[in-house]
Amino acid sequence: MGITTRDLQVVRYLEKGFLLNAEICSRLIYWTKNESASLNVAQRRLRELFRLKQVKRVREFVGQSYTYYIDKPPTKTKHRLMMADFLSRLQMNGFEVDLDRTFVEWKGMELLFGVRPDILVTFKYAERVYQLLVEVDITKEFSNAKKYERIIQAKRNGELNDILPHALAVVSICDTKPDFNCIWMKTDFSNFSNLIYAVAGVK
Repeated sequence: MGITTRDLQVVRYLEKGFLLNAEICSRLIYWTKNESASLNVAQRRLRELFRLKQVKRVREFVGQSYTYYIDKPPTKTKHRLMMADFLSRLQMNGFEVDLDRTFVEWKGMELLFGVRPDILVTFKYAERVYQLLVEVDITKEFSNAKKYERIIQAKRNGELNDILPHALAVVSICDTKPDFNCIWMKTDFSNFSNLIYAVAGVK
């Protein structure tokens, strides 16, 4: 079998700067609503993409899942995999990620607010489009609360509609609940339902 449409999605995510492994791909791209079957498909298709030299891969030790990339060997691997894993949880829960309007280390807020979110995610859910500014903090607590408060206030005032035209929220992925009004995700995503419950209230 040649390269499939879903295989091309793998390449697109890698081109956007995300890192992927088979487990993440099984949820993000090859999800069949059966965990084992999805993982088997993902492993098989990633091996084929590697064989066809469409992607590169690396792992630290035998038995570890391969991490897939396109350009230079990855750094901050765990952090960047978690960014893609968040998107995979969105997809498998019925949130349709708009990859064309989703960016790693988005610079759109840097000049005005002095912050660069790990991800700007644009997605569709229940016929409505939403955007999330996502911070992933594996080894530390959420920071930049004041800057994100300014962003949310500016959005409420209608000042950001040109660059963030849709309903907006901030997501913090870390193991310590932030002292900030955002959507909190633990790093194991065991409380992903926080996002599902919060989306209806996003303005």
